[in-house]
Amino acid sequence: MAIDFSPLSFLSMSLTLLIAVLFWIRIHKIVQAMDFAPQKKLRITIISGLALVGWFFLVLGLALIDIFHVTPEFLSPFVPLGFFIPVFVGYRLMKTSVTFQKILDNLSQEWLILIQTYRFGGIVFLFLFAQGLLPGLFAIPSGVGDVIVGLSAPAVAFFYWKRKSFSKKLAIAWNVFGIVDLVIAIATGIILVFPVPIQLVAVTPTTEIMTQLPLVLVPAFAVPLGLLLHVFSLRLLLK
Repeated sequence: MAIDFSPLSFLSMSLTLLIAVLFWIRIHKIVQAMDFAPQKKLRITIISGLALVGWFFLVLGLALIDIFHVTPEFLSPFVPLGFFIPVFVGYRLMKTSVTFQKILDNLSQEWLILIQTYRFGGIVFLFLFAQGLLPGLFAIPSGVGDVIVGLSAPAVAFFYWKRKSFSKKLAIAWNVFGIVDLVIAIATGIILVFPVPIQLVAVTPTTEIMTQLPLVLVPAFAVPLGLLLHVFSLRLLLK
């Protein structure tokens, strides 16, 4: 498999890993400040690190052997699985794990919003569309939606930090918009990936490059993580 090692691709992989590391560091700091036994603090730090950073390298390793790549010869189901499995696990932890719930209760709302600034990286979809490498049906709504979420995240976080009267409603609306954007992106990406002659929607090109490195890190890592961050944020807002 030919892997794209262009500066833009390297930047996208590095940014994706950085988000996982920042989330892990945040969890570590929260756990250290909580009233847990030292052994439990260490255990949570190790498990959360393996879950976040290990998840990134698992996707990277599977992508290196081309397991996500959709071709006429191999209709890989692993991109949808790479999206749904971590979302399901994260949601179940939020609903069933008392320890995880306590950690989420200590995540500041401003941090959960501000970290989504990384979504501005979705502008790359628009560049790839302009180069004829992605279909407009996918690239335009996904790219524009990500740019809106990423650019607005600092402002929404600032208003919430200042406790403006409208800040809670704004944060809820912003989270809902961000979730809808991600759901549309993953749905259109899957629908438009099928090659000729079994295309559900006739487009040229398809979203095949989203199933290869480095872009496969988006649907199999960045999108489910972003979706979970929105869900965690809404949990605090609606609690």
